[in-house]
Amino acid sequence: MKAHHYDIVRKDGEKLMWLEDAADLDVAASRIRELTSFWPGEFQVMDQRNNQLVAMWPSSENANESGSDDSQATEP
Repeated sequence: MKAHHYDIVRKDGEKLMWLEDAADLDVAASRIRELTSFWPGEFQVMDQRNNQLVAMWPSSENANESGSDDSQATEP
């Protein structure tokens, strides 16, 4: 079984809401694309090992966005 090393969180104002963990960044990106298809907002991926932000999907790019392109992810 593969260890999960990333947390997917949603930014709600000044708070972060933990949603789930992911084994790698590709899995996290795929899951965030699914989530943004029905739940627009700012999503972030955090590294569990050092608690650092490793990627984010800004809310302005989530609205009505679809497709399998990872270009909306940005590094902090």
